[in-house]
Amino acid sequence: FEDSTTLRLLPASRIQLLEKIWNIEPDNQVSLKGKEWNIHNFRWSNDQQGVGVDGHISSDPLRTLTLQIEDFNLSTLNSIIQRKLSGNVNANVQVSDVYSKPSLQNEIDIQGLKVDDFLIGNVTGNNTWDPEEKKFKVEFFVDRIDKRIVDCTGYYDPYTPANALAITANLQKANLKVIEPFMKGIFSNIEGTLSGIYTITGALARPELKGEGEIDGGKLT
Repeated sequence: FEDSTTLRLLPASRIQLLEKIWNIEPDNQVSLKGKEWNIHNFRWSNDQQGVGVDGHISSDPLRTLTLQIEDFNLSTLNSIIQRKLSGNVNANVQVSDVYSKPSLQNEIDIQGLKVDDFLIGNVTGNNTWDPEEKKFKVEFFVDRIDKRIVDCTGYYDPYTPANALAITANLQKANLKVIEPFMKGIFSNIEGTLSGIYTITGALARPELKGEGEIDGGKLT
């Protein structure tokens, strides 16, 4: 931008964050003019993992801001959270039209996700715009020990907010123990599996869940 405020971090800049030293890409640049942001190659890296931001925060709906996460080890967060996480994240998140009708698309892949040493599995989440349907296509999968235990597919329609969700969730012997790390202090030693097909409809703020499932070997203390 002409007549803009510009920020650059020096190529030799190294930042200590989350108990690790992060290197900065040498050609990084952030420019601001009014409400318009231009961010170029603002990327931090540590060994094989990296987090970068590139693109625009703009009133132009065609301009996007991209967050790119590469091989990020979730154990990096353990120094600031109460859970013990592990697993590697790769993700691409795009945001546009933030000043009017914010739109977000993402592709997220987490390999070997563990919470407090319990294996959740490989997690895949996609939210992409379908130009023909004029809706967001939503996918969420969990694969654990070579078996797909959670399979969610459907759409999110931003133009009908009262009934924006149309998602089907298929659970096949999903191990209930996956929720145990999030129920500490309430329940422990959760056992059993859940199978069933559910539909998720309604508004994003108040989703409606319907369906039937079967719990096999259920137990909690």
